[in-house]
Amino acid sequence: MFAPVNLALYTYAANNPVKFIDPNGLWGLVGHQHTPHSAALAVGFSPAVAREIGRAAWAPDTDDRSATHPGSVFGGAFLNNSDQRVIHLLTGGNAAATQQRARQRFQEAVDNMDLANPRFNRQQENVLHGFGDSFSHVDLTTADRQGCPCMYEAPTGHASHGTRPDDPNRNQGQYRQYLEGLYDVLSTRAQRENLKPRMTRDEFVDTMMRDVAGVAGDRPQLDAAQAIITRMEAQSP
Repeated sequence: MFAPVNLALYTYAANNPVKFIDPNGLWGLVGHQHTPHSAALAVGFSPAVAREIGRAAWAPDTDDRSATHPGSVFGGAFLNNSDQRVIHLLTGGNAAATQQRARQRFQEAVDNMDLANPRFNRQQENVLHGFGDSFSHVDLTTADRQGCPCMYEAPTGHASHGTRPDDPNRNQGQYRQYLEGLYDVLSTRAQRENLKPRMTRDEFVDTMMRDVAGVAGDRPQLDAAQAIITRMEAQSP
């Protein structure tokens, strides 16, 4: 039988986790799709490659891999290899070590990407998604514990903290680290391909922090991120 806290897992999703896709552990559409899409454009990838990176990173939130899908929650309560732990990194483990492993897997996926026909498989989608969650799923309230800060734990994730960890505006420190990590990993492949960046690292991070994380609310953040994407797509790398 689930503990009462587990039964309350969906209360901030209007008790409809299927309709309101994964509010428990994601940067949401802005963080998981628009942000990596923007980062890929910034380092110099083509619009087609950048769109695929954004699509793949968001994909696990659109199906039964979502952290708040009933199957994921059940698995999170009872299985060590559940999607909540493997994809969304709700492990309770050391955050720095988790981010390092997630970055290594992300780098491998990017290094193996076919630029002529960009398409990530399901496992690679999980990897791209997990890199974002390695930042948004850090439980900052554990910072004073030995061996921490640590990740949120399955199956409840950050239910007790609501949607704050998912919001770039209210979780700016973690979002900045995510931006920096995205640029660094993606630029490694871009430089190897002799691609010309559309933005420097500092320009990209500063623009996203000002225009996206600097505003409150999903709609304004989405509009700002889309405007950044549109401007970069109009540039010749």
